[in-house]
Amino acid sequence: MKSLRRFRLRADVEIELLDGAIMTGAPDTSPPENAIIQALDPRHPSLGWRAIVSGSSAVNHDTTLLTRHLHIGVPSDEDIAPGQTLVLEANMDHLHGVSWTKGCYLGQEVTARTHYRGLIRKRILPIISADERPLPDEGIITSKGQNVGELRSHIGQHGLAQLHRKAWTASDLMLTDRPIKLVWPDWLPKDEDSHDEQGT
Repeated sequence: MKSLRRFRLRADVEIELLDGAIMTGAPDTSPPENAIIQALDPRHPSLGWRAIVSGSSAVNHDTTLLTRHLHIGVPSDEDIAPGQTLVLEANMDHLHGVSWTKGCYLGQEVTARTHYRGLIRKRILPIISADERPLPDEGIITSKGQNVGELRSHIGQHGLAQLHRKAWTASDLMLTDRPIKLVWPDWLPKDEDSHDEQGT
């Protein structure tokens, strides 16, 4: 609430803390009937729906949400470090999270400059174990002995990693001492400069 009030400025807006919970569900399920508001997740159809329900005792039984995120390649909250991860690094420009026509917003200058100059050096992308073993709980990703990324959320053989563009075409990615593969999402166009490492 403190953060929201900072950006209220002179708008005639009241901010109040209410009891409630966010629930999610797969595309083949339905939101609860007592939902205050519900909507399909705008980032990708396969993510399903999201809803706000009243009461702090509501329990979210969606056990496959993280799995859907990992297989689709869409970063979740735990993959994005507040104040550190740029919106373009989290692929929000391709997930209906950035407007190129809207007026001023926090971080607009950096976001627009990065976009129009094509200077996106890192992205959060899906990876998979290359030896069919579960991914380790943590580790640095390397290519040819150079640090090119770090592991984020993961389950079993699937995970998300923040990868430098040097890693986008590499065939020798290693997570600590384990071989991994980058799985480029079908919804994410490859940047024009993804094959050009000049100036990185």
